[in-house]
Amino acid sequence: MPRNPTVLTTLIGLPLFLVVALGLAFGASFVSRTLRQDPTLNRDAGQTTNTNSANSNTAASANYAQALTTMTATVYQRMTQSALLTNAMANQTSATGTAKVVLAGVCWLAMNPDDLRFFPVGAVQQDFTALIAQYASATDANSACSQVTADAQLQASRLMTLDDDGDGLNAIAEYWYDTSQFSKDTDGDDYRDDEEIANGFNPLGPGTTQSSSR
Repeated sequence: MPRNPTVLTTLIGLPLFLVVALGLAFGASFVSRTLRQDPTLNRDAGQTTNTNSANSNTAASANYAQALTTMTATVYQRMTQSALLTNAMANQTSATGTAKVVLAGVCWLAMNPDDLRFFPVGAVQQDFTALIAQYASATDANSACSQVTADAQLQASRLMTLDDDGDGLNAIAEYWYDTSQFSKDTDGDDYRDDEEIANGFNPLGPGTTQSSSR
């Protein structure tokens, strides 16, 4: 009796198919049970990412708060040096607001260092270069700048192009030194603000930036 190839294929293939199907089903069941018994196997990766992100945000927030506190203290101290500005501006709220604007500007400069050209006075440019190094690492996700919005940085960048009184200090620099944006000689001593800063003198009153007398 001749052998039928179709019958032989069916007889051989059917058991083989059943074996493969049973193997796949068993494997899927084993993996499912394992994941249920030890959920960390399918969640660890996500949990690690979330934990790292939370730690980064916490560090960034702490760095931002520290930067703002330090800058506010400096601005507040300068405000109290100027008899012209004390009554109008020497309060903690104004100092904090000013510090926020300056910090936004520093963050912009960290990403756009070419804009330091808007700070033509050498001493001013050095001060802002130092602020960038202190607060605004452009590659550090934990830096204070990661907490400053892109819009705030953009607004600050626009202030860098403004010099209403033509004294060589743009609006961001005027904020930092607490000098008047509308008078070239904030303390009225017949020396321009940019000249005093460039030569180490106090643009807000008597004395130098390092001592109490000229």
